[in-house]
Amino acid sequence: MNTSAQENTLDIHFTIAGEQIANVPAYTVDYKEAPNRLIFSFNGVRDLDLQKLQQDIRSLTNVKDVYSNVILDDSAIRFVVELKDNIDYSVSEYKEPGYIQLKLFGAAKQVEPHEVFYVRSQEMEQGESLGMLDEQYAQDGSSVIKTKSGKYVLAMGGFKSQAEAEEMLHKLSDREDYNEPLQVDSWMSNENPQ
Repeated sequence: MNTSAQENTLDIHFTIAGEQIANVPAYTVDYKEAPNRLIFSFNGVRDLDLQKLQQDIRSLTNVKDVYSNVILDDSAIRFVVELKDNIDYSVSEYKEPGYIQLKLFGAAKQVEPHEVFYVRSQEMEQGESLGMLDEQYAQDGSSVIKTKSGKYVLAMGGFKSQAEAEEMLHKLSDREDYNEPLQVDSWMSNENPQ
């Protein structure tokens, strides 16, 4: 997997033994807020020049940050692209050769920053423990978010009210697999957690 960038467009290409493939591998792109971000997950991809990927994505003027997420699968890759305020996106898939194109542009509708509620973990370093926690809560809509200090939290939700987040925390704490101390927290939709 390799990338090329120009202005606010990123092309993601895939090769096998140096030859571009006809179709892209299985992937997902999820949008989340607080902060506004795109989460790219690719299956069947083993080799990635993460430094070049981050450099190419950071060169896009509508991007605030980019970082990888640990996945406990050596044939999968996940990375997060944090967007600046009021930026929208499109993701297009092409065949022969197979590649994905991300375009970033100003949103048609301006959104005012607002408070968002999450169930979150303690701050952690990027690593296996965080990957295991993310896998444990994947069915609950978990995602890994970079904090203002540069560490990471696992977060679930994106609720409009504290009551909704507290209800989710109550359900999670009743489960047998619950052992990581989670808490309800909130921050502005265009910011990273503390």
